[in-house]
Amino acid sequence: MPIDGCRGRKIIIMKSTRVLWIIIICLVLSLGVSILANIGVINLSKVLKDTVLSESAQKVLQLSDIEMTLDREWSLPKGSAVVKLDFKVKNISKEPQTIYQTNLSIFDYNECRYDVSMTFNSRRNPLLFSETINPNTQKELSVIFEVPQGELYNIGYSDNIESVGIQVFVDKIRSIKCKYRTFEEMIKVRDRLAENPSEFKNISKN
Repeated sequence: MPIDGCRGRKIIIMKSTRVLWIIIICLVLSLGVSILANIGVINLSKVLKDTVLSESAQKVLQLSDIEMTLDREWSLPKGSAVVKLDFKVKNISKEPQTIYQTNLSIFDYNECRYDVSMTFNSRRNPLLFSETINPNTQKELSVIFEVPQGELYNIGYSDNIESVGIQVFVDKIRSIKCKYRTFEEMIKVRDRLAENPSEFKNISKN
């Protein structure tokens, strides 16, 4: 049966209205996601990064024999100190790999991040800018951090690095020595240290 002109126009208008509403809804949803991302409720970059890393991240370097030594540095402001991080790094991949200063950080109990010091590079940092390591090869390296005194620190590293074994933390100012494997263990050691400092006072101040 042929459709009369009025009825045909009515159907066209209904279809156009439906399409318009779909477009409006999509725009509103996009705007809402954008607003949530801007105010930090949704971290799109982290979501995308985590997705990519979960699919493609590969451990190529392995840290071991990690030891941090905190000591005074008289050129720094009062209350500040340096942490010398000594470690071994092994290339566990099949290709040459380079470790950079930016691959390493240390964190305190508040998760405040401290990057490798640029001040002491020329005098005290064997790892100046980078170190290339061949497959199945291990090197001993060290870097320096500038940090507040009176805290414990935990090592952090980029996603292509892993660590094995314990971390040894020596504070020459307080004459203490602590051991832990993870950030969570460091927090527990810190709590024990606050309750019973003598438990960890097993080193000299030399």
